[in-house]
Amino acid sequence: MKKLLLLVLFVINVYATEHKVVFDLVSANTSTINKKIFNNIKILNEAFKKQGDTLKVAVVISGKSYKYFLKDIKNSPYKFEKKLYLTQYGFQSNIKNLSENYGVVFEVCSKGMAARKIPLSSLYEEVKPAFNKHFALIKWQNKGYAYILVD
Repeated sequence: MKKLLLLVLFVINVYATEHKVVFDLVSANTSTINKKIFNNIKILNEAFKKQGDTLKVAVVISGKSYKYFLKDIKNSPYKFEKKLYLTQYGFQSNIKNLSENYGVVFEVCSKGMAARKIPLSSLYEEVKPAFNKHFALIKWQNKGYAYILVD
């Protein structure tokens, strides 16, 4: 019985396809980020899982989307955006969930952060700095990740 189970798992792994996508996130719209990043990744993951496949996801953060990935808004250029404080907990929860439960990798353009005088230490721990946006996108695409712009 144990050998049969191992054989079934082997066959499943042989025929399972790994799908990979990198989202280029530049949007400052909370609805867009919720729909096209947080919800979409979960839906895609479940759809691929139902057919026995896997989904690997990377999100490269730049442009107007930096503010949603900061644990320390008070020491950022966005400190006067009152609505941002209201969305912070929900975004933090989604980022943590996607990172821990779906293996999503979040990378931020460190050059853009520096230009906005936002210290990298103010990022959520799930968000890692990349040299810059283009460096990260090239890296992921060269690893076979399909590119999707979210603006």
